[in-house]
Amino acid sequence: MTLVPKNTLSNQTALRLKELIAQNTWSGWLPSERALSKTLQVSHSTLRRALEQLRYEGILETRHGVGNRICQVPEPTGATLEEGESSVGLITPKSTISLRPFSLWVDIFREMLFEAGWRLKIYTGTKYYRTNPSAILNKLVEQNGHTSWVLVLSSVAMQRWFQARQLPAVLAGTNHENVSLPGVDIDHRAICRHAVGTLIRAGHRHMVLFLPQSRRAGDLRSEVGFFEGISTSAYAKSITANVIYHDDVDAQSINKCLARLFMTAPERRPTAMIIANPYVYVTTRMFLAENGLKVPQDVSLIAREDDPLFSYLTPNPSRYLNQSEIYARKLMHMAMELPTHRHAVASECQYLLPKFFAGKTVARPPDTAA
Repeated sequence: MTLVPKNTLSNQTALRLKELIAQNTWSGWLPSERALSKTLQVSHSTLRRALEQLRYEGILETRHGVGNRICQVPEPTGATLEEGESSVGLITPKSTISLRPFSLWVDIFREMLFEAGWRLKIYTGTKYYRTNPSAILNKLVEQNGHTSWVLVLSSVAMQRWFQARQLPAVLAGTNHENVSLPGVDIDHRAICRHAVGTLIRAGHRHMVLFLPQSRRAGDLRSEVGFFEGISTSAYAKSITANVIYHDDVDAQSINKCLARLFMTAPERRPTAMIIANPYVYVTTRMFLAENGLKVPQDVSLIAREDDPLFSYLTPNPSRYLNQSEIYARKLMHMAMELPTHRHAVASECQYLLPKFFAGKTVARPPDTAA
């Protein structure tokens, strides 16, 4: 049953909203009514009738003064793209929520595409990241005729597969060796080189870079920058530096790694750490506190990436700030231009260098503190 007659603009708008919600165009809440009216190019009265229909069907719940909450995601209609409609297929190993903070740009990217008249569809699964993903990627591309593709944290096999078939693909991340695909990434090499310099200037001579075992391309660049920062220092010969790998986000594995590092003689412990993942950073802070080690008095910490939760931590983490909007905009331009202007899109990664936020978690090591 419907509250609005069929074959009306209000009904068409309601169907369009249902379709977009089913495709996870928005997460949790709809944009404001003003933004929806502009995007869908309908009047406020037409939009309100469409929203009323979705509330009637139990898809939306309106909270006055807050907005329209998505409380039920409808089944996909199976409808194909409208003729002439452009779209981007985004492949990711995990849900975008679990990939924070890296994925904070995704919602912005989705909105930018939507405002430009493009659609975004997300495909989630580790099956696309197999050692030999040829069969599953063939099936995905054949069944979903997107204008271009965005590959999130892609494996070398995935990158080479898209490159070999000359499909319009953009990397949300870094090229692996012998791959020439356009992309956008944070300059992890420069970040870690700068972080090492910051710690050396504070007097640290025993430091650790804490990375996930997956060792994606950006992590490999982090290692390069880490050792570059040490080798170019005037104190290089007196510095002890190690790269320690942990399971991607497994608190038990992380704590075991930390125990091996810190449950030893004080002179063998690192006095500073550069930590790639914000959740691993939080786990590290908790481990240190539980074992009587203070930040930064006993151990200095620098977070390679930012996360909104950091604003709630005391002392405030020293870190490199997000550039989610700039990241999303560059990625959007590449994804939209690549299918028709491939020659104008450089077949290499564009690196963004975030601003360093000094915070309060870097101090001189204990043996040199005044």
